[in-house]
Amino acid sequence: MNIGSKVVVAGLDGGGTKTALCCLDGEGREVARAAFGPLNINSPQRDEALHTLTAVGAFLQELESQGHTLSGLVIASAGMSNPEAKEVICAGLLAGGCRAPVHLMGDHEAALYGAVGKVGAVLIAGTGSICFGQNAKGQSARAGGWGYLLDDEGAGYAIGRDMMKAALRALDGRGQPTIISGLLAEHRGLNTPQEMVAFAYDPEKGKSNFAGLSELLMEALGSEDAAALAIVEKAASELLLLCETVLGKLGLEQSVLALSGGILNNIPPIRARLTGLLAEACPLLNVIHPRQDAAWDAAELAGELYLSSNQ
Repeated sequence: MNIGSKVVVAGLDGGGTKTALCCLDGEGREVARAAFGPLNINSPQRDEALHTLTAVGAFLQELESQGHTLSGLVIASAGMSNPEAKEVICAGLLAGGCRAPVHLMGDHEAALYGAVGKVGAVLIAGTGSICFGQNAKGQSARAGGWGYLLDDEGAGYAIGRDMMKAALRALDGRGQPTIISGLLAEHRGLNTPQEMVAFAYDPEKGKSNFAGLSELLMEALGSEDAAALAIVEKAASELLLLCETVLGKLGLEQSVLALSGGILNNIPPIRARLTGLLAEACPLLNVIHPRQDAAWDAAELAGELYLSSNQ
């Protein structure tokens, strides 16, 4: 794209815990990058999403005040099928001063494009979980991604919930003692079952609070804790099921699968166990890291949408 470095596009990867923004110029070079809070307009904490969008709008407005011209923005996030999505998102961005054109898409669609291209599959395991793929015939399929109340197994919320369940069972005497109980007390101030229940049902706390508990899993695994090892096994098995379902539907067992998301990046034992299970189930499958992160992917798509006419 030969249109000058002052013209930029932006890509936003909205997640249940954090949101990443990437801005590219007409040559595909990164101009700016920033991180914000959670973004899912289907969440009960919609005010959090609006706060994030306003902060993003202000950031982009500041970028324009520095001499850049924002041609358009692609937002990839869960909840984009909601009929209210565009109205809510544009209102939030406008509150921050951003008036650029906006294109919405599911986070899994952008992730596939950036991770493997047009043919293959991507597994995302962050706060939530989903597998999405497309074959050479243009047929696509998804499994999972139906929200933390009904689904998202193997992802951050489910792992955090399972950690708290293990601690509660241990404190009750229904389960074996686990180091997880001590970690919840030390790092989150959750010493008793009553405090755990209050944490779980606090209307002021979003799903990111549960997902944040997964950060403690690595410490528990370092002690060879049986409950922690069982959580890893359960998460890997659930993520395998997502992958097998999509790969089987599309005939992609000998294609490529990218593993993405904070759980797979930050909890190596889950990634290692899942990779081993995939090797057994689909020995000819090529399991890779994504080519780029999802915010970059969304920005590249924004370039195709909003800069092509200026080439």
